[in-house]
Amino acid sequence: MKIVVENNIVLDALLGRYPYNEPAEKILIACAETHRGYLTANSLTDIFYILRKFMDVQSAKAAIIRLIGLFQIISINEEDCINAIELPIDDFEDALVLTCSKKAEADYIVTRDVNFLSVKSNVPVVPPDELMNIL
Repeated sequence: MKIVVENNIVLDALLGRYPYNEPAEKILIACAETHRGYLTANSLTDIFYILRKFMDVQSAKAAIIRLIGLFQIISINEEDCINAIELPIDDFEDALVLTCSKKAEADYIVTRDVNFLSVKSNVPVVPPDELMNIL
């Protein structure tokens, strides 16, 4: 199964953000062991930016290197940006994740973002608990 993991899930796991960290950690483990996990290229910059608020640069870089080893990284090009901006979604980051998910032919997008969960999409957008039930 191909799963695009949104930033908040990764950050929940890496930063141990209770009570969200346990399902997030299980999702990352599932992506490492039995399923194929994906991140968008821009997610790495966003995750690094937030990690830097909680740890030193070397630790944040090490975390990004681990993520690159764990996930397939979906590149973003000009066409993806245009396709994303044309979607009827107010959040450009969510639109990019959706566009990249379609490009990767993902089965699911997992997020805790309530607004993103309400977006109608060909790629189902699900919360962590629902994805855990599916897995």
